[in-house]
Amino acid sequence: MTVSSKEYALALFELGKESANNEELYEAFGFVGEIFASCPELIAFLDSPAIPFSERSAMIRHTLAKEVPAYFLSFLQILCAHRNAHIFEECRNEFEELYTDSVHRTSAHVRSAVALTDQEKDRLCARLEKLSGRKVRVEYEIDASILGGMIVEMDGVCYDGSLKHRLQNIKEVISK
Repeated sequence: MTVSSKEYALALFELGKESANNEELYEAFGFVGEIFASCPELIAFLDSPAIPFSERSAMIRHTLAKEVPAYFLSFLQILCAHRNAHIFEECRNEFEELYTDSVHRTSAHVRSAVALTDQEKDRLCARLEKLSGRKVRVEYEIDASILGGMIVEMDGVCYDGSLKHRLQNIKEVISK
């Protein structure tokens, strides 16, 4: 992470805390992050020295003014003015960390070989919340390469209950 991304995220977080709209800002990061992920050329456009700032700023304003809070729109325009749109994702990660800590939440990434049912997701989420002592926001991904079971990454720890991992352990024991 760059110092700039931490500074930008902290400034936006503190501003959101004063106006009690950090949840809206958190959602705005997700919304704009999806746009940038689907159209990475936008970041190059927003950082381009060949395009006047007024045009880049107007594009942000006209496109997102009704979709994101005013503070977030200003944040994007500041990134654009300093040609720092390329650190948007770093700012998002920093902001997400500040936000989840402030609301006693954490996030987890779950990879499973097959799609989980809603009941399985609910039970898994409840177990993760009990384990972490926090509310957990879970992202799910299907990864057939793990053959069976699941891999959970939460708070910097990887819990590997995949069939692929178990088979690898058996292979190591047999080869000794």
